[in-house]
Amino acid sequence: MCWISNTNLEVGRATGSQEFARVKFRLNFSGNEQKLNLAFRVYVDLYERDDALDVYITGPGTGEELLSRGNRDDRIGRFVNTIVSPDGKAFKDLEFKNHWDFGSNEWGNEEYRALVHAYPEIRRDRKWTNEVSINLG
Repeated sequence: MCWISNTNLEVGRATGSQEFARVKFRLNFSGNEQKLNLAFRVYVDLYERDDALDVYITGPGTGEELLSRGNRDDRIGRFVNTIVSPDGKAFKDLEFKNHWDFGSNEWGNEEYRALVHAYPEIRRDRKWTNEVSINLG
């Protein structure tokens, strides 16, 4: 499994009612991941932190939030959802930037964090079927 390092988030005023957020990070790959050129699904979500940082549990490979413990920090949006491969390198430095309208109800300092995910494209999957109701009596 690749590992993420050197994470850095910048947030600031862009133009008008728009704010920008830029996230930079490094994806590090093992020797076997490089040799096999394994693909990884990478996505990054931006959150405003309210009070204490929440705990998030997300679905395998989807990044969709399954459970949040805390006061449910405000999810601003997703930077990116893309595929990254080592291409023979030990690491890749990535940078993504988006513009959002954070809203007009911001007063004073606000705290933001980005959550970076990287999942191998070779993984298990699961999904519920439709539910069937039948009387077999």
